[in-house]
Amino acid sequence: MDKLQSREMSVLVNAKNEAQKKAASNPTAENVRALGYVNKAIEDLVRLLQKDEDGFKVFENILAVKNYLDGEGWQISQSALYKHRREGKLVPGSDGKFHQKAVDKYARTWLKVKATGKTVATEQEELQTGKLRKEMDKLDVGIARERLKLEAEQGKYIPRSEVEIDLAARAGVLDAGLNHWIRTNAADWIALAGGDTNKVGEVITAMLAGKDDLINQYASMRDFVVEFGGEDDEEDGEG
Repeated sequence: MDKLQSREMSVLVNAKNEAQKKAASNPTAENVRALGYVNKAIEDLVRLLQKDEDGFKVFENILAVKNYLDGEGWQISQSALYKHRREGKLVPGSDGKFHQKAVDKYARTWLKVKATGKTVATEQEELQTGKLRKEMDKLDVGIARERLKLEAEQGKYIPRSEVEIDLAARAGVLDAGLNHWIRTNAADWIALAGGDTNKVGEVITAMLAGKDDLINQYASMRDFVVEFGGEDDEEDGEG
């Protein structure tokens, strides 16, 4: 019995003594009823403090078991406790009382936790399933990583940096080719349209600027950006 429980018992004993005196000197219904309340409170506290030889609590009846389970956070009604008692799920000891060890085992086996609405077995199963799922995810990631590594070693993949360099180089070749193509054919295009070939320089400049805009837009649509600067190639009209 701890200090708090000792104080509670001391208070109840003093209250019982006072109630007995009042009931003896003035045995009214009210005084007798008050004595009965105090005696009942002492009996309840004694039952609460009952412990077996191992130091575990002992419960006199189903109601005491119900109060204990409520305090421990288990979800159970008194009628369900009586039903489980009849079904042999909740079994008293040889002394006819319910011992804490057996009550705790009964709760873990058959009852749901108030906070979750699930049995301990269900919670453990869900926890284990979650752990296994995480382990499987890790294995899947590891397998995928090893597969990519193997395929890269087999030459099935080209490093990103090499791809970007190659694409940039190809874009540079394309840009140079377009520049040459425009300069070479601008005069013929103007003549074909019946225009003034003396303005071929202005035409070439305008076409190169438009080409640069298109190539820069194309480059900006990729993860890498290759910028091409337009050359200041104003020519005097000779193609």
